[in-house]
Amino acid sequence: MQNQNGLRAETLNDRIHMLVSNLKTATSSFKDRATEATSHAATIGGSIAAKTGRAIKAHPLVALGVALGAGYLAVRLLRR
Repeated sequence: MQNQNGLRAETLNDRIHMLVSNLKTATSSFKDRATEATSHAATIGGSIAAKTGRAIKAHPLVALGVALGAGYLAVRLLRR
């Protein structure tokens, strides 16, 4: 059986199945890469948090000054 374009229904069906299969493969690959990136970001974030915690413990007054300065700047920028 042929459609308006002269293509057989079986050929269209095969193409659709191949397209669906390719999409499944691509989405699976994307999911794996996204999971890996999330894991990597979490590892880096944990490392940065640990370093920041150590710096705050080593220099609490400097950390307080930085926090107050950042808060002041944020308030000034948000009031505009």
